Amino acid sequence: MIPMRIETMTKNSMPISKKKVLRYEKGELIIKQGDYGISIYKILSGKVGIFRTYEGAEVPLATLESGGIIGEMAFLNKDKDVRSASARALEDTELEVWHPRSGGEIRTDIYRTESHY
Repeated sequence: MIPMRIETMTKNSMPISKKKVLRYEKGELIIKQGDYGISIYKILSGKVGIFRTYEGAEVPLATLESGGIIGEMAFLNKDKDVRSASARALEDTELEVWHPRSGGEIRTDIYRTESHY
């Protein structure tokens, strides 16, 4: 995983927000079922497989592509629950990450997508 910061600029070249972009190589685990965490991720490019582990076997739940959102369930439960599923990069993937405790602005547009998992 290679973290990268990107500044969003206005037409006057003034920074209006910073977003963090994470890169995962094919096969890398992004989120692990049972872990605590409240970050939300928006898929910028690539594919992500969502799965649950049951009795030692991975049970696929969904495959998400650009525009898909992962991690929102832990965020919506406000730290009360652990991650309900795992997410793995099915190909080289870039994700925008938002963490509510980072002091950054709340991204209201992050949920404008058809797929929520």
